[in-house]
Amino acid sequence: MEKYIKLLQSFADSKINADQFEQQFLEVFKSDNNLQGIEFRILDKLFADVDAYCSDPDLIEDPRFDIGEVQLQVSAKETLDKLLKLTPVLTSKKIAINEQEESKEAILADFSQAWHEAMTGKTIPVVKIWEGIDDV
Repeated sequence: MEKYIKLLQSFADSKINADQFEQQFLEVFKSDNNLQGIEFRILDKLFADVDAYCSDPDLIEDPRFDIGEVQLQVSAKETLDKLLKLTPVLTSKKIAINEQEESKEAILADFSQAWHEAMTGKTIPVVKIWEGIDDV
């Protein structure tokens, strides 16, 4: 989401114009295969507005279907607000994913150690593993 937020912020702050925003947004959105859920729905609505954007006001035939720069900027700002409200949720998802990755790393380290012990003969016979289990 960070790339979208940065792009939307640039457009909202008038650091880029509508034509630049249109081009950059379409490049990012069309190449993003990871969008899903609410993030997709929010950005898909903006995609429809970007698609309806017409840079030449004289070419706007029907204002119900075509929008100009001002309307596109309003839509972009609304999208930015929605994404920023989602940021805590997205951040918590990212933390959960990182915790899962750490768990995978720990599992891999444990497996590597077990493999090394098995290959070097540092093993315990299965019979001894169960010794004393009935005493507990």
